[in-house]
Amino acid sequence: MERYRAYEPVQTEVDRTAAQTLLEERLLAQLKEQIGEEGRVVSTYYTARAADSWLEVTLTAECREEIGREVPAAPDAGDSAPEQP
Repeated sequence: MERYRAYEPVQTEVDRTAAQTLLEERLLAQLKEQIGEEGRVVSTYYTARAADSWLEVTLTAECREEIGREVPAAPDAGDSAPEQP
């Protein structure tokens, strides 16, 4: 069953500082979700541009993330090179 709801769009003033803060928080939350628990955010830098009725916020960040993992070495089978197919 599909439902439809009619509405009239309403323009409203939004405080630029509040909107920028909200967007910065969402960008940082999204970044932290992407790097997961293994990563950490080292530094952040935000830029914002406003024109007419829109606001663009950009996050530039330095992150540290462990992308490798330790794997135990195979038992020493000599110094021979692996066979080629």
